Amino acid sequence: MDHSPNLALPFIAQAQAQKHVTHNEALTTLDAVVQIGVLDRDLGEAPASPLEGARYIVGPDATGIWGGRTGQVASYQDGGWLYHVPRGGWLAWIGDEERLVVWHDSAWIDATGLSAGVNATPFVGINAAADTTNRLTVASAATLFDHDTSGGHQHKINKATAGDTASVLFQTAYGGRAEIGTSGDDDLHVKVSADGVAWHEAIVVDRSTGEVSFPNSTIEGGASPTDPVVLNPYLRRPWAKLAAILRGEANARLDVVTFGDSVMPLMREVIEQRLKLEWVNGGIAGRLSGETGFGDDGNGTSITQVTGDFTNSPNGAYWNLASGGSKYFEVGNGFNDNPLPEWHNQVALAPSNCTRVGVWFMRRSGGGTFKVQTSTKTQTETYTDVTGLTAVDTSGATGLVYQEVTVTAVDAARIRFAHVSGGDCYIVGALVAASTGVIFHNWHVGGLAMMDMVASPRFAELAAATPADMIMTSFLDSPGDSSGSTGLTVGEMIDTIIDGIRDAFPATVSPANASAWNGTLADTTPLAARRPSLVLFGANRVSDPGAVDQDAYDAALRANAEANGDCFVDTARIMGAWREAWDLGLMSSGDGPTVSAHPRLFYYGAVATVFLREAGLIGGAFMRPLAQPRHDRVQVGPARPGVEVGGVAFSNRANRFKAGDNTTQFSAGPLDLVGFGDIAAMIQSSGSVFECGLVFNSTAASGRRYLIASQPGGGFLLRDITDGVSRNFIQYSPAQQLNLGANAGDSIFIGPKSQYFTGIRHGTVALTAGQAVVSNANLTGNARVAVTRSARGGTPGVTYEVAPAEGSFTITSRDVSDTIATGDTSTVSYVVLEP
Repeated sequence: MDHSPNLALPFIAQAQAQKHVTHNEALTTLDAVVQIGVLDRDLGEAPASPLEGARYIVGPDATGIWGGRTGQVASYQDGGWLYHVPRGGWLAWIGDEERLVVWHDSAWIDATGLSAGVNATPFVGINAAADTTNRLTVASAATLFDHDTSGGHQHKINKATAGDTASVLFQTAYGGRAEIGTSGDDDLHVKVSADGVAWHEAIVVDRSTGEVSFPNSTIEGGASPTDPVVLNPYLRRPWAKLAAILRGEANARLDVVTFGDSVMPLMREVIEQRLKLEWVNGGIAGRLSGETGFGDDGNGTSITQVTGDFTNSPNGAYWNLASGGSKYFEVGNGFNDNPLPEWHNQVALAPSNCTRVGVWFMRRSGGGTFKVQTSTKTQTETYTDVTGLTAVDTSGATGLVYQEVTVTAVDAARIRFAHVSGGDCYIVGALVAASTGVIFHNWHVGGLAMMDMVASPRFAELAAATPADMIMTSFLDSPGDSSGSTGLTVGEMIDTIIDGIRDAFPATVSPANASAWNGTLADTTPLAARRPSLVLFGANRVSDPGAVDQDAYDAALRANAEANGDCFVDTARIMGAWREAWDLGLMSSGDGPTVSAHPRLFYYGAVATVFLREAGLIGGAFMRPLAQPRHDRVQVGPARPGVEVGGVAFSNRANRFKAGDNTTQFSAGPLDLVGFGDIAAMIQSSGSVFECGLVFNSTAASGRRYLIASQPGGGFLLRDITDGVSRNFIQYSPAQQLNLGANAGDSIFIGPKSQYFTGIRHGTVALTAGQAVVSNANLTGNARVAVTRSARGGTPGVTYEVAPAEGSFTITSRDVSDTIATGDTSTVSYVVLEP
């Protein structure tokens, strides 16, 4: 062997002469290939003036003295080039690239692996030491994971099985404090720890449904922390009916019946408003029992309220209309003592086109006859008999009756009962409704009276007479307060009442029209008859002495709903406990409508909104009118609807919206002025400078102000009033002149009496032998005519002479000698301006 096996260094042979030559050659090779650092690896030709000891990796397709040496290490020694053929594993530092390469498989590649990057490296530590657990360790103030060249970036954490953990762990002093990920299953978990040992689940998101639960949230009531706020919101019947309304099916309506004590009316007010604003402007049920506030129409106290009589009324209350008496109530119950219906019943609920009127009344032996009348919003105190309800006979076998008729569309404001003949008449309530929409039938029953309600012989008659797609109820009860509930637990009372309500209403098929659903719904028996959907609202956390055990109350309602497939709304969990809300200053602990009423409405508004949204009956958290606004009337000013103060009506029933007194006002609505029909808005003023006007004011730094106004005596103007300087852009005068310009000195007047011109005419005419006559009966001798040639032809360089006359003008073409250019046959254009 005459060379070493790896670096191919020459060996000194035995008895060799000039041993120093072989020795120096080996040293030169060591100098060239040990700790290789080359200047470049891309050159295909040797540099012209290399430095002594300079090394290169010969580049691809090398020529000249480097020809055929591609990939070899070329070292410049003693004025010549030495070449070294690399062997597997040789390392070289590329100076111009600042990169370490290795000879592998007949090529120089990155020393960090077989591709550009780190592969199959057991540990990577960046400014820190990695170990077998933390194989990648980074010590840095921040770590950036960026996109490649464009687009996004995903950080993927994969696990082998669902039972493993894929998470992000947050630590303090290397002790776990918070963790987000799929720990132990494929649900998303958010959990926290105070010491890294004991962990508490904060949020769990179900992987299949997306439902969010709060396992360790502090709540009141008997519900499990993982139970949803709205239990079983599968309300097939209301969904189907609302869909029918949106499809525009004839007479499609959603009938909602509400029962409950003083809490439920407030809930119902919000639910009515939200459903009607979000879906359709339907009818509004008359307020039954104690909530119906009758107004005095001058007939004295001839109608009185009777309460506690469950023999004659399903909810224990009715109105006794005595002989000769008559009383009315506002559609939407404008006299209710709850603040919400003071506003929204008039604005949002009362249908502008009432097409149906109904009445609940009691038949009894010796009962009399009454009639039903309505008045409109434009003529509140002028009543018209309702055809079909002019002789309602209440005499007969005892029983509850509902009678409804279709009427010509009317903008109903009041409904009045007038005694016609015979004995007293027992009136339970009335309905004013549109043909299509959300219809509420409200039966205000409080507390223990509900035990008597479901036991009343009239209750089944109510259920049979009142269609119901959804029944909502909320009440508080206490054992032992009446003979009907003596000895019963809260759960037993609730089961008695709720089951009584459920059993009283008949089962019907929903939806009635199956064709739109292709005969199927998400149910094993999609069109089977079933009873209305029940919605049970839970406790409101009133902490008054003697109140029911509200934990037991909620537990019983939830259990009843679960057993029967109905909906339970955990009221307290929607907006916290009543007492907590009181601590925050949102409301008082009182339960009367006059005690902290407005804050309590916000509370119930939140409860109703969450329920409607969770159940899929509305889309958002705030009111949003339909594309066609359904607001019936807006009152501006201190007066109640229809009440005048000092002779000034602050509520305008005809125009719907009115601000101001009768001298200066703004009204919006179908005004029907001077036979022009649906004019949308009107500004009325008796000003002496500008009768009526609108100002557009920009609040930007360089903003301007503009005025559009009518003028006394007639006309209007558009004026720039920035900085107190008036600049008219457009002004229409009483003389029917339209002035275009900044002021009278720089303007153009257009109109029958204008200062400059009233008519503009134009046209073209072909010259014959250099002349043409244009005739028009409207031409005057004072007309101004401008002429241009509009086509080639004739004699170049001519001028045109125009001689206006009464009824015509002549165009003459003249040549340079001022004679008629008879050869000119040009087609010329003309414009005539009349002063």
